[in-house]
Amino acid sequence: MIPSLPFDAALPNLGLLLDEDAVTAMLTGVILDSGYSGIIGCRPRYIRYKPETSCLVQYDIDFTDSKGHGTTIGAHIWIYADDRGQRRVTSHRMQRLVERSATVHHHVPIQPVAYLTGINGLLQMHPIDYDLPALGRTSEASSVKRVFREAHQDFRRAKLQAEPELIRYKPGRKALFQYDLEHAPVETMYGKVRSDNLAEPLRDHTVALIDAGVPTPPVLFVNTRHRFMAHARAPGKQLASLRGTPEFTGWMEPLAQSLNHLQSVYLQGARLHSLADEIAVIDHTALWLERIAPGLAGRLDQLSDTISARFANMDERNLACHGDFYDDQALVGESGVIIIDLDELKRGHPLLDVGNMLAHLTSGEARGADKGDARDAFLSASLHHSDHCRSDIAVFEAAALLKLAPGPFRRLEPDWPDGIERIVALAEARLADRHARVVSPPRHQHPTGASPAGAAPRGIPASPRRAALAEEPAGASTPQCVDPALPQLVDLLRPGVMSQRFTDTFGNGQVSVGGIEVVRHKVGRRAILRYQLDENRQTVVVYGKTFASRRGPKVHAITSTITSARAFGPDIALPEPIAYLPDLKLLAQRPVAGEPIVPDLLDGDTWLAERIATALYRFHTSGLELGRLHDLTKELSPLEMRAEQVGEHAPALRDIAESCLQRIQSDNTANVAWRRTPVHRDFYHDQVLIEDRNLAVLDLDDASMSEPAVDVANFAAHLILLAAQHPEQAANLASVRRSFTGHYRALDHDLDGDLLRFLTATTLLRLAGIYVSRSNGEAVARTLITECERLLAGPQ
Repeated sequence: MIPSLPFDAALPNLGLLLDEDAVTAMLTGVILDSGYSGIIGCRPRYIRYKPETSCLVQYDIDFTDSKGHGTTIGAHIWIYADDRGQRRVTSHRMQRLVERSATVHHHVPIQPVAYLTGINGLLQMHPIDYDLPALGRTSEASSVKRVFREAHQDFRRAKLQAEPELIRYKPGRKALFQYDLEHAPVETMYGKVRSDNLAEPLRDHTVALIDAGVPTPPVLFVNTRHRFMAHARAPGKQLASLRGTPEFTGWMEPLAQSLNHLQSVYLQGARLHSLADEIAVIDHTALWLERIAPGLAGRLDQLSDTISARFANMDERNLACHGDFYDDQALVGESGVIIIDLDELKRGHPLLDVGNMLAHLTSGEARGADKGDARDAFLSASLHHSDHCRSDIAVFEAAALLKLAPGPFRRLEPDWPDGIERIVALAEARLADRHARVVSPPRHQHPTGASPAGAAPRGIPASPRRAALAEEPAGASTPQCVDPALPQLVDLLRPGVMSQRFTDTFGNGQVSVGGIEVVRHKVGRRAILRYQLDENRQTVVVYGKTFASRRGPKVHAITSTITSARAFGPDIALPEPIAYLPDLKLLAQRPVAGEPIVPDLLDGDTWLAERIATALYRFHTSGLELGRLHDLTKELSPLEMRAEQVGEHAPALRDIAESCLQRIQSDNTANVAWRRTPVHRDFYHDQVLIEDRNLAVLDLDDASMSEPAVDVANFAAHLILLAAQHPEQAANLASVRRSFTGHYRALDHDLDGDLLRFLTATTLLRLAGIYVSRSNGEAVARTLITECERLLAGPQ
């Protein structure tokens, strides 16, 4: 008995689809010949569910005639929240599909397509598939020959030795067949029919990989009219079939090497899958799982928020990616490793592939549980071929596990709720593995520039749940990170080395490093480390920020100047620098206390807005000289690129984005006087913490001499961004914004209102370019650009 789904008011008959007796009774009514005694079995084997919209269930249906002869036919039923099924069953396309397949079911006199009134469902018997219309032509020997002849002259005389063998089929998406041929260049060929039009790009990318020496089966031909691609059969056995054997483990190093080779090839025109895209996938998967497994909602929230926060702190690495890499996608034998099934080929972070392979080994997907030796071997080999560390890989493995969690439900396993929970627990365990994770700072202790637990990291919308990560005890484990641009990490991650360095720095007794944790690592640029120190029988925490560039001394000097002057006011906590270690390029700083302010802003806390405005004004009028100058030209320099990004990711917004850019470039407001005072330069809600109504300000790295309106506009524009991400709290956030800007203007009588409005508009255009490629990006960007356009039009 397959466990039922939670009730869906838009699909009230959802539960019936998994009831074999109920489906059998419904389908019996479509059998046309009384010579058949009926349906003796209707086994559901795959489900695809979109809450409140539609659900597809795939079946194997067993028929028997009056003489006891039986046959099995595949079928699927779609149910919809709208009238799509009723419209499709009477459509011209469906009539053509039925006519083309008239000879397929002649031995079983059934109606191949039917509208099931009782459940608002559409029944389609294989090979009829409304969303994959070429399936019928490619699944029959008599008709697929025409597909071959149309595509390539070398296959015009090809004949099939038997009917095509269906290897794999996902209704509405794609199907894979094996064809045994004669009078053709090859004896065996695989053909895939798809619902999209990516066959030609995949052929071109496959050619590029083969030319670069990547072993993968060549594409023989493409028939664009039928969205069909054929490729040669490759030698070897499927690697997954060797699971649990020493031979399987022995292939892990060659597999990692082959993957590294694939990822080194530049694939021109391949679709881009950014980390922001991956965050959107993770969020969508977690929300979907919460719908079908509501008892896991809290754990899924925590898991997805943690993964998203970790991704937000990583640099993009857009290399060639297989897109669905695991041991089913490799053949092994005398020819070595051959990588197959490039359907999901893309450009993205290379650890997407590594994490997916590890997740399949960890979860035992497809071939049963693995003992772990192979996983360790693949992980070690991947580290050898990568400049990433174990903690980075662990995040990608946890993300891949979360994406595998729907599997038990989709396969309709009899214990699918337990199966989902098992995989979720594996993902949680991977993040909790202290030898393979990036550990967030404990609650109430935050380094400068690192997003606090539960806060929205840079570039990621704030979570409305305000779920802080649990405090974790420090340990003596040593993270392993390799970054050619940060060679000092080798010493920075050695407790013995750092114990001596901190002892020398503090100069008041022996200091012992009890734990080192990597808080954030942007490969090639910088890293933030958390050290737990035992000093004079007391435990203290120190954060270290190390740089690839030479900016460390300047950051140290500016941060020291600001913190020693208490430039935001005597009641505002700042991350105080302890020392700068030149040979390690390490800026050591004390932590600050507090929690994210986003929940308070969403609640419309105008008192908080005024406190922030006051602190910011104190800084602007502190009289400090920071040396570094940030003028209007530098402020506007990213806008052309950001406007292009809006048009690239949301073509419907291209014209308005370009119009806003032109108005900014020609706006006379740019000619107003530009003051020269200390500014934060990246001042927004994630840079402010609160504890017992006391504030702290983070990340002084970019502080410069500039116009104060830069900070005021940046904070105000981010409040508009928050409102776009949380429209249900838009009124509260508008009130907060009015209080913030109003209070600041009351303090700073020299603030030019037109300049503030202009800089708020320019910041909104910049944010639109950043967020348009992320979750719900087009809607968020539309809100930002619409407000940008309104502000550029002048006072209302």
